[in-house]
Amino acid sequence: MSLPQPEILAVHGPASARERLQMARTAVPVGVQRVKHFNSFLEAVPRPEASDDSAPLLGASLAADLSDLTFRAVGEAGAMVEGALAFYRSLGTPEGARNRMLAMSRQLKPRQLGTFFEGSAGGGDVGWWFPGNYSMATALGQVTAGSHIEALRAWALAHEVTTVLAIGGTVASAFTTLDVALPGTPAQQMAVALDLYARLQVRTPPTQATDALVAAGKPISLSLWLGVPEDAGDTGVAKIGLLQELPSTRLVLELCQLAGIRQDATLATFEGYLDVPGATAVEVRAVAGLLALDLHYNAGADHVTVP
Repeated sequence: MSLPQPEILAVHGPASARERLQMARTAVPVGVQRVKHFNSFLEAVPRPEASDDSAPLLGASLAADLSDLTFRAVGEAGAMVEGALAFYRSLGTPEGARNRMLAMSRQLKPRQLGTFFEGSAGGGDVGWWFPGNYSMATALGQVTAGSHIEALRAWALAHEVTTVLAIGGTVASAFTTLDVALPGTPAQQMAVALDLYARLQVRTPPTQATDALVAAGKPISLSLWLGVPEDAGDTGVAKIGLLQELPSTRLVLELCQLAGIRQDATLATFEGYLDVPGATAVEVRAVAGLLALDLHYNAGADHVTVP
């Protein structure tokens, strides 16, 4: 699945992270309007000179079935916020959504701010996240009230889940997003995660997929998208994803086979354009009773090239 594209990189010279993202986008079928949004997103990300070590880190996430492509950027909060707000305004997002990000920032006082643009067949979304090391109480304080909050609180207490690695939100759907660290070995982490599915009454990914993650032997964490019931289903849970960093090509291919996804050539081309050996993380979800996979990639820091 790792297919470098030396002929392209040779024509343009050493490509920047920004250029590699733009090349990778051409491997995925997205509409003309979304191409403009992807370009506008990158233009809104600050780009310091190469001597500045505070350059934002760029990345992409791709649904393995090619239905969804996301560009991401994360950097120092003070440097990122102006561009993020300008990008949101360019999309016509409500002022209330932008104010929600600013209010969350004032409460959390983060050192870094991440932003993303997601383009999908259904239209996509934009949003933000604040990386850090937060308590579960702090994280739940950012979630819109609903019965799922008590279930999350009871689950966290029962399993001593104490650390949230990122808190964020989405603009169009007004979800709150949490990346949650899990205690124990991969097998114990999976058991803790599956208990949350049960408490929230959310369908789990197929057992073969969860077993494959455990067998890989690397830490497992949770990605949660939470909202009010009328916007996120009866439970108030829009998404639960099982995350595992640095998956092997063998694991990704096994998961794609389980999901019935046969996009090996396109995924390899996408990775070749990014000039990466593989995904930084794989995310496993259940969507409408089927296995869904997201592959997350880091493209690196982006600088202005100074002669």
